[in-house]
Amino acid sequence: MTKKANIRKRTYEYWDGLIKNPDIAVCFKWRNSFDDFVIDMGKIPTRKHFIHIRSGESLYCKRNCMWMDPLVFKTIKKFCDPDYIPDRYPYQ
Repeated sequence: MTKKANIRKRTYEYWDGLIKNPDIAVCFKWRNSFDDFVIDMGKIPTRKHFIHIRSGESLYCKRNCMWMDPLVFKTIKKFCDPDYIPDRYPYQ
């Protein structure tokens, strides 16, 4: 499998898990089209990245989601969250 095909496969697996989870609200556009998801989000940058949704939002869609690196996430939480406890966040 080529590197490009492998990245597309990982992105698809992430999308597939997102839309199959009944506890996650995903916008109609993404729920019905993997290609629309890729157009909006791009392909997953690395295997470690995850989708970060803005605090206070509940719908996964283009306007409030982004790929997040675990180290960046940890840094943001450390400096922006006064109640930061490292063990509380799974992406470390």
